[in-house]
Amino acid sequence: GDIVAEFWGAVMMDTRDGTGYTHPSDLNGVICGDGHRLCSGYAFVFAGENNTSTRLLRLGEVVAQTDAVKIGSKDQFHRHWFHCRLEKSGGHLTYSIDGEKALEYEDPDPLPGGYVGVWTYQGNGILVARTRIAYQEPFDGREQDE
Repeated sequence: GDIVAEFWGAVMMDTRDGTGYTHPSDLNGVICGDGHRLCSGYAFVFAGENNTSTRLLRLGEVVAQTDAVKIGSKDQFHRHWFHCRLEKSGGHLTYSIDGEKALEYEDPDPLPGGYVGVWTYQGNGILVARTRIAYQEPFDGREQDE
């Protein structure tokens, strides 16, 4: 059914002296996943590919992308908590960052409910302040009989 998943995330300082960032990127999440693979549902990637693009993927395939939405310079993201939100209403998906629409996609064959997750790549660190998930109906992990 319909779902809204959101989290507030920040880039983790990760230099040896604790004063900088080696690769600020990839505050990512997934909805409608299978609970095992990140590419099993709708994945949303904020500032992926080394902070060069933001994407929405369906089953591992890019369905919407922009290079206009990035983390920005250190002055723009240091101590900033990004509000990442993905909404699925029927087949319509909207992905927003800090209240601004980043991407939209109309899925002609919407994925069923599933698991929600927040993730990044190995070697990268993110901090998560809080998360919220709102859904139309509970998902028990079993296929529904039609």
